[in-house]
This record gives sequence, structure tokens and C-alpha cells, in this order.
Amino acid sequence: MSHPYSAVLVEHFRRPRNQGAVPAASISQEGSNPLCGDRVRIELRLEDGRVAQAGFTANACALCVAAASVLTELVTRAPLDEVETLTVDDLLRALQAHVGASRLNCVRLPLTVMHAGVSLYRQTNHLPHAERARPVAALVLAAGQARRFGAQKLLAPLGPSTVVRAVVETVRETGVEYVIVVIGDGHGGDALRAALDGVSVTWAVNVNPTQGMSSSIVAGLGVVPPDVGALLVVLGDQPTVNPQVIERLIAEWRDGRGPIVAPRYHGLRGNPVLFDRSLFDTLRTLEGDRGARDLIGSDPALVTHVDVAEPAPVDVDTPADYDELLRQRSRMRL
Repeated sequence: MSHPYSAVLVEHFRRPRNQGAVPAASISQEGSNPLCGDRVRIELRLEDGRVAQAGFTANACALCVAAASVLTELVTRAPLDEVETLTVDDLLRALQAHVGASRLNCVRLPLTVMHAGVSLYRQTNHLPHAERARPVAALVLAAGQARRFGAQKLLAPLGPSTVVRAVVETVRETGVEYVIVVIGDGHGGDALRAALDGVSVTWAVNVNPTQGMSSSIVAGLGVVPPDVGALLVVLGDQPTVNPQVIERLIAEWRDGRGPIVAPRYHGLRGNPVLFDRSLFDTLRTLEGDRGARDLIGSDPALVTHVDVAEPAPVDVDTPADYDELLRQRSRMRL
């Protein structure tokens, strides 16, 4: 009977290499694919900056198991710096497989888990100071369709400013090195540029904003400078975002927490959220309107929470939200 996959892939599924726990592992990281339930743990034992032993355990499909088997072979005896640079294309070449887009995340999962584990290892008293000092970029998502608002909500007046300008100026207060604003192609983009006239930002254009928030994150990643160490994803319709919360997220990351740092308002996770550069490739695979929520929820070990006593920032989704925001601001001035 014929099959669509390579002999290498089939061999590694039928007879997986390096299956099982690694004694005295330096890195042990687990993750899952929330869409299908696949779960993988990757373990690495390091000696003198190299992978002396690699192993995996998995409750997953054939593609995921084969990918984990090949991946652990690839990284054995490799320097940790090379392990960090492996891509899904490297893994596909080793598998000698052509995997369709619908199944690519099955192959990617072991790689994502390994990169997250290496990032945590680096950041837990192993990350060089120069790495922790990398610039942070803020990605302000401003390409939404605002259907519930009935107009371009980001241009709604807010004192002498507008909703989107208030967000961007707040982010700039925190000392973030790069601010990237993602706008839609032909969806009020010119008006948003005009609203931010005089503010130093980099523009990214989402040519498919109807595909949801994830498409804006992917579009923004396309213009992130190569020296950036972490990405702060900020919602353009949350004008009450607190600069001190942003500063705390960045400080936690620079202190070696992560690879995801998120605020928790009265026990509930909220925005904005910071992602270490080790997750950029995974962010590029996001789809739909859930943004990075599935990635954040895939493994609690990936997330450091910053508890915040104040209320979460207000989402301006509807005219009623906007009216309530104006009432709050009026009460604060009294």
C-alpha cells in the first residue's frame, strides 16, 4: 500500500529513536497542540555547551512522533547555539518529507517545545547579560474591522487625542525601543497614519485583516528588526493600558522569566503579553482570531504571570464601551 510520506518519516514513526526520559536532563520541556491534543516532552542533557543526550516522550500522531525522533537525532552532539537556530524547514529536509500546510503544526510541535525549553534554560541564570539587554519591540494591533463599533473606533476622540494615539503614546512612555503599528490594507489605514502623525512608529500592513488577529501578529513580525529579543503584543483598542504594567512585564523578561510574560488582573490573564524571540517562529504559524491565546494556554510552564491589583485595561469594542470609558475619564477629573 502506498503512503504520502517519505521512507525516513515512516521509519522514524515505526521505530522511533531516542524515545524515553533522559537521566539528569538539563532541559525538560513539555507542550501540546490545542487543536488536536498532541503532547510532546523534549529532554536534553548538556555538557560543555553541547547536547550530550536527547530524548522525547509523546502522546501524538505519526507525524509528530517521527518529527520528535528525527529532531532528537539532529541535535545530539550539536552546540546549543546551533540547536536554537534549527527551523521547521531543517526538520522537513531531515525527514525528506513534503507535509501539507494542514499538518505542518504536527511536525513543528517538537521543535517549538525544544526551543521553549532552551529559552527557559538560557533565562534561568544561564542567559548572558547581553542577551537580556536586547531591545524590545511593541506590536500595536490596529487592523481590526470594528464591526461592533460601527465606525473606526481607534479614531474615536479621547480628550485632545484618539484611542489609538493614546495607546501608542503610552507604549512609548515605557522606553520600548521599537513601536510597530499594524494597520489594514484599505481599511482606514491612511486615517490611522494621520492620527499618529508626529509619533515615531514603524508601519506594518496586514493585507488580510479579515483573517483575524493572528494575521496582524504575523504581518507585524515581518518588520520586527533582527536584534529584537522580545515582542510585546498590545491591543490598539485598550487606551487605558498602564505603562507601569508594561515596564513590569519587560523587567520580568530581563530578569530571566518567560518565554511568555503576561499580566494577571485579579486572577484573570489579560493584555498586553510579551513573547521571547524563541517563540517568534511559532507566532508566525498562528491562524484565526484568537491571536496567541492558544499558544499561551498550550503549556502553563511557558508563562510567567505578573499579578496586577488594578482593573484590566478597557476594551473599546462597542459604542457603549466608549461611552463608559468617557464617563470613567470624567469621574477621574472630578
